[in-house]
Amino acid sequence: MTKHLYLFRHGETVANLEQRLMGGRGDAPLTAKGIAQAQALARKVQGIPLEVLYISSNSRAQETAQILNIDKSIPQIVTETIKEQDFGAMSGYLISQVPVHIDEAYRKDPYYFHHNDGESLDDVKKRVGAFIQKVMRGNQYQHIGLVTHENVIRAAIAYMKGIDREVVALKVPYCSLTHYFLDHKHKYHALAIAECY
Repeated sequence: MTKHLYLFRHGETVANLEQRLMGGRGDAPLTAKGIAQAQALARKVQGIPLEVLYISSNSRAQETAQILNIDKSIPQIVTETIKEQDFGAMSGYLISQVPVHIDEAYRKDPYYFHHNDGESLDDVKKRVGAFIQKVMRGNQYQHIGLVTHENVIRAAIAYMKGIDREVVALKVPYCSLTHYFLDHKHKYHALAIAECY
């Protein structure tokens, strides 16, 4: 029996426009464009037999999920386990304010780099991978949705495909859909990666 996992990124936020590092610690509301992106995605979701939505504890993901599930027909579970990567001491900083030596360290290895008191993308892979394993193998649902963030989706793909640094180059647009299925041999297969509507 196959199971399907649908990963939805939240819509554009004010902080995204400002090029501000929010990560898992910070938050900002969706812009008007972000709301329109979520509404476009919601039209696509109507054709997907979602049975449950797991939603990041970051409010931008919750705001997006409310638009996706406007009639409240899909059970929703908010969890910190799929919140965005923690940028530690740099949380809330504009990208232009990040000190040069920190930016250089990040560019040398963006997969394993982490800000002081924060997470690397590899740390996120471990956190999110454990969550995916639990929800995909440990409940009755066949069509499972996650409303989450770009780095969480990258980390999820890294976990499902057993890769690491390759996912850094993956761009995950706002309100895109990434769709994998898990076969009876416990192998993940991509049906859509970062598709926009």
